[in-house]
Amino acid sequence: MHHIVNLSDSDLVKLEPSSSLKVFLPYATKNNITNKALYRSHECYVHHELHKKIISALHEFQKIDIGLLMWDGYRHPKAQEMLFNIFPDQTFVTKPYDCITGKYGSHHSRGVAIDLTLIDSSGRELVMPTAFDNFSERAHADYNGNNITLESKANRKILRDILDDAGLVHCPEEWWEFTLPNPEKFPILFVPELEP
Repeated sequence: MHHIVNLSDSDLVKLEPSSSLKVFLPYATKNNITNKALYRSHECYVHHELHKKIISALHEFQKIDIGLLMWDGYRHPKAQEMLFNIFPDQTFVTKPYDCITGKYGSHHSRGVAIDLTLIDSSGRELVMPTAFDNFSERAHADYNGNNITLESKANRKILRDILDDAGLVHCPEEWWEFTLPNPEKFPILFVPELEP
């Protein structure tokens, strides 16, 4: 199921940057695994239900002097197709939506997935097991090999525990990705204003 919908008529809400919520979308730059800018906008949009859960979790992070850095939210299906064409490993990159069969499609293209990490009160990223889009076993949410530090494991646990408590679901293959529960119930969104 998919919808072609204008941004103003969609269920997407912009995540507004603040002192404890930063936005840097690598896919809006060439600083990503494709070496191409896949987005025209540097703004991060998510489904309004996901937005509520992120803000709720942010209050919990603030209690321990931690903020959030958003790397990705809504991803237009054409951007997903571009990403998959460059990196077709389905362990990490979902097949793009097929308009004919109605199959596949990223949770990002539904607006119900977010990629993020932790930052300190100065806006510096906390140490994590890998960098964003490190498509290796070390990126798995439960990876516990001895080639990642105890500090990075502890930070990953803080991220996961608070976001899980806020009602989000972690992605097993990527420590940085979280979704709303039952993401397939949300339609794939084709938002013309956010088309690559």
